Amino acid sequence: MKIPEIIDQFRVEFHPHDSKFVVFDLTVEEAQKANSEYIWKPGVYVWFAQNEVVKVGRSFSNTRKRALEHINYGGKGTAHGYWSIQELAKSPGTKILFFNLKDEKDKHWAAALEIFFETLLKPKISSGRLG
Repeated sequence: MKIPEIIDQFRVEFHPHDSKFVVFDLTVEEAQKANSEYIWKPGVYVWFAQNEVVKVGRSFSNTRKRALEHINYGGKGTAHGYWSIQELAKSPGTKILFFNLKDEKDKHWAAALEIFFETLLKPKISSGRLG
C-alpha cells in the first residue's frame, strides 16, 4: 500500500473523528527538524521504506520523539529479515507518517488507530501488541 492509500484508509475508517488528527508525511530529516505545534503530540507513526510499511507504533505523549527513538535504539543489522530502522533511516525515500492528535485528551484514539494500522498494513516489524 502506498502512502496516499494509507492516508485515505485512515480518513475512511476514522471519519468523522479524523478531524481530531493532524497528518504529517515527512522524510526522516524533515521529521528530525519538524517544529509544528502538533508534531510533539500523542499519536501514531508509520515508518515507510522501500515501498513497504516497516513499523507502526504509538505514543501517548510525544509521537515524534518515540518514532525517532527507533533510529538510536533500533539495533544494527537486520530485523526480521529486513534492514533495521537504524539503517533504513539513512536510505533516501524513507518516510515517517505521523497521525498526531490535536488535543491530548483524545489520546485513546491513538490506541485505536495503531491497532487499525497494525491489522491493515501488516508491518514488517510487528509491535507484538495484537497477540
